[in-house]
Amino acid sequence: MAGLFRVTVRRLISSRTLIPTRSMAALQDDAHRIFWSAVSAVLPPRMLRRALTVRETPDSSLLECGGRAYTLQKNLYLVGCGKAVLGMAAAVEQIIGSHLVEGVISIPRGMEKSLREAGKR
Repeated sequence: MAGLFRVTVRRLISSRTLIPTRSMAALQDDAHRIFWSAVSAVLPPRMLRRALTVRETPDSSLLECGGRAYTLQKNLYLVGCGKAVLGMAAAVEQIIGSHLVEGVISIPRGMEKSLREAGKR
């Protein structure tokens, strides 16, 4: 995806439709910053920290999600599937903590090998 983005930025810059007072390097830097800012905003840990909040009260722990609150008493089970579920499950585990009892996730075949080759654990 980043390669496609670079090609598109080069086309825009080379077509001279952008403000001519900026250097090409400055425009590319701005475009890359905007792109990576948008990508990082939708990474699982950031998205889930915005969507899920655990609030501790003197009497209980509450999971707030979608405008609703759920009482947590070590009673949460996690189920997920898809390409992004690995990162999402890890983020939920960090947010929920000890209230997560158990979980099961399903990722596409070959995903584990791809992540390992990319230097992810």
